[in-house]
Amino acid sequence: MDPIPLRGHHLLCLCAFEGKGYDSKFIENMFKIYNELKSDPHKEIILINQPDPICFKCPHFSDGRCRIYSRDHEEHIVSRDSKVLRILG
Repeated sequence: MDPIPLRGHHLLCLCAFEGKGYDSKFIENMFKIYNELKSDPHKEIILINQPDPICFKCPHFSDGRCRIYSRDHEEHIVSRDSKVLRILG
C-alpha cells in the first residue's frame, strides 16, 4: 500500500478531528483519511510541508494554495508545517 502524504500540521488536525469542518466534501475526505489511519496503525505516512490530500478537498484551497480568510495563506501554513516537522525531527 502506498504511504499517505500529510502536511505536518494535519497530524494535529487529525488528532483533534470530531467530524466537523468546512463542508461535507471536506468532512467526508477527513473521515476517509482518519479511518484509514485508525484502521491500520502501521500505515506509512510521509510528512510534507506542501498541499496534501486533505487540502485538495478543502473549500479554501485553490490554484494550489491555501486561501483561507479570502487571502493567500499558504506561507503561514507552510511555516506551521515546517515547525511540526522540526519538532518531530
